[in-house]
Amino acid sequence: MLGELVERRKRGPYRRKVSDRTQLALEALCDGAADTVAQAATIAGITSRALHMALKKDHVRAWLRERIGSMFGAGQAVAARRMFALLKSDNSMSAYRASAFILGVAGVQPVQEKQPLVNINMGVQAGYVIDLSGGRSDGPSPPPKAAGPVLDLKANAVDEERWPTVP
Repeated sequence: MLGELVERRKRGPYRRKVSDRTQLALEALCDGAADTVAQAATIAGITSRALHMALKKDHVRAWLRERIGSMFGAGQAVAARRMFALLKSDNSMSAYRASAFILGVAGVQPVQEKQPLVNINMGVQAGYVIDLSGGRSDGPSPPPKAAGPVLDLKANAVDEERWPTVP
């Protein structure tokens, strides 16, 4: 018995099999033959509850991820062919967008319109620091100055447009 466990560990983790009916239902979902889980279950001849329960299992989701990955892999060649066809298109806007996309995939990014065109060196450290606070850095700050004379701004009853005089 111990030898069987050692052999199983050498082969790798145990992979559960996805049933044929579940695979048929998932294929119907992936290929577009069914729009909903209930339709896919009807095509495969199982109940929709059984398919919902199967979709909660990790090994079924892993199988579905592998299937979708292979679909994307096959679709990449078709998409690349379409992009190159658009690159030679008579419509200049679609040719421009196709070329910008192809260059973006290749790693060449055009200048973004929303980015600032001015580069301010925010990371540069200053050589000297100038203190503009008004205080002296070698001792305590001087006391504030006394306030100046106060003006009496009461309105004159005789002539309201005459300005008050300073005493």
